[in-house]
Amino acid sequence: MLAFGVLSGGWWQFECGPAKVDISPALPTLVIAFKDPDPSVRGWAAQAIGNMGPRGAAAVPDLIELLQSADEGSRNSACIALGQIGPLAKAALPGLRAALVDPSPNVRGFAARAIQRIEQN
Repeated sequence: MLAFGVLSGGWWQFECGPAKVDISPALPTLVIAFKDPDPSVRGWAAQAIGNMGPRGAAAVPDLIELLQSADEGSRNSACIALGQIGPLAKAALPGLRAALVDPSPNVRGFAARAIQRIEQN
């Protein structure tokens, strides 16, 4: 999952800048990773999908489901990914609004930013 995140333009910086590889063919596999027992795998998969931007829109229903995870990191990553998908993630707005009262201040903040990005149009 980390490799997908790096290749798709995630947090890792190469000498020439961030890598940008179209990982959208891996979208079905990344969605399957949401069922992995390791919360780190779920979170990195969501962030890799977010790096796809609007090309990750097919995963919106699965990301909405991930918003209900017991794991805070998975909820954070779902919010981040939905925000990066942008206006094509409008179906997630009810779930993101519900996340505004999440016990975690991080989830609340990421949800607020995601809502802002989705509603920008």
